[in-house]
Amino acid sequence: MKFIIFIFILTHSLHLQAAEVIKTNKKKGQVIINEGKADGLKKRKKVCFYNNSGRKVACGIIVKLKRNKALVKVKSKKRIKKIKSGYEARMVGKKQKRKKKKGSPNYIAGYYALTLSTPSSIQKLSYDVDNANSGSNWIAIGANNRAIRGGGIETGFGSLTLGLRFRTLDTSTAQADYATGGDNYAEVTQTGAGQGLYADYAVMKLGPLGLLAGIDFDQVKTFFAAAAYNPDEDQIAEAESTATSISLRLRANFQQDIAFLKLLASGVVTVPLSVSASTSASVNDPQSQIAGDQSEDLQIALAHGKGSVGIEFLIGAMFNL
Repeated sequence: MKFIIFIFILTHSLHLQAAEVIKTNKKKGQVIINEGKADGLKKRKKVCFYNNSGRKVACGIIVKLKRNKALVKVKSKKRIKKIKSGYEARMVGKKQKRKKKKGSPNYIAGYYALTLSTPSSIQKLSYDVDNANSGSNWIAIGANNRAIRGGGIETGFGSLTLGLRFRTLDTSTAQADYATGGDNYAEVTQTGAGQGLYADYAVMKLGPLGLLAGIDFDQVKTFFAAAAYNPDEDQIAEAESTATSISLRLRANFQQDIAFLKLLASGVVTVPLSVSASTSASVNDPQSQIAGDQSEDLQIALAHGKGSVGIEFLIGAMFNL
């Protein structure tokens, strides 16, 4: 739903317009428009006016020009009454120069994202059924917060950049002995995916280099499963966990013109301000030797929560609008 809203806003922001009427003097038969010499207009040329439905309502002759304004004389008193501020003005025979409406985006970009660490962190686990002395059947073997598959889109409004990001966490698989003797073993598999929204503001620009700061909203959902092979496969644990984080962003940008587009390369650091996590787990292993609740044991071991810092690298292309 967020993606649909984002595309809707972006699409409607791309609406472009030609010259517009900014003032009329019906008694004198004069119309002022917001284009002039800088836009290629010339004196004694014919200009026609169009209402909001695209219908031509009147025409006149340019009698006075300034750099960004023109005065058009409309002889028909009946016709000039139909011209209103905001109506479109076109010089006959001139290829219309389209210009962006105020508030429309400067560019749109698509990129690939390599995430070395996310703002939230969850533990990669290995299972040890004989580890009762430690009070847990789970052994942490690192953090599962890296994603080599990711990407996003963003658009710029002056100094402001708004973006939407997707990523898939690397799959983690760990095997360990299950009970004793033979080829018995337990296998743990963890997967996950995330999406986020962010807003950056340009605080410094030096040639192709730029420094931006902003805020980041990120959500990561992970799935966990453990099975024992003894030698049949028995599912002994399942878990699902979601973490939502709000972070500060610091971003270094590099842009390079290539034909009609720009190469975009960025490094981003996110510092988590708050992370809220919700974890549900179900464990049922008759071989377990721990005294406490097995499901609670797994939830504690996963420790889904605030990470240290998020680090990602982006590379993509920008299309100027």
